Amino acid sequence: MVTQEGHGRIAVKFEKHKNVRAGVRGQISAPDPYGMSGGAIFSVPSTILAIHPAEPVKLAGIATHWRRSRALFEGTSIEIVKALILETQ
Repeated sequence: MVTQEGHGRIAVKFEKHKNVRAGVRGQISAPDPYGMSGGAIFSVPSTILAIHPAEPVKLAGIATHWRRSRALFEGTSIEIVKALILETQ
């Protein structure tokens, strides 16, 4: 779940060993996110019980930090990124 942290920042709790993948039952381990700054952070519609693949996935932001000790991705909200793009046109 993506949360707004204020000042255009977002955060995502990311537990590497507690992930799911479409078509695979149970939990899987994701790749280590170290070095993924600049990558996309997507918001995937879900509930506590399931991911809802029929609903659209949305770009939530751009990753800037991986806080391993807190299992947290931090990034810049896509709204800030869009505003910067429009400002430079």
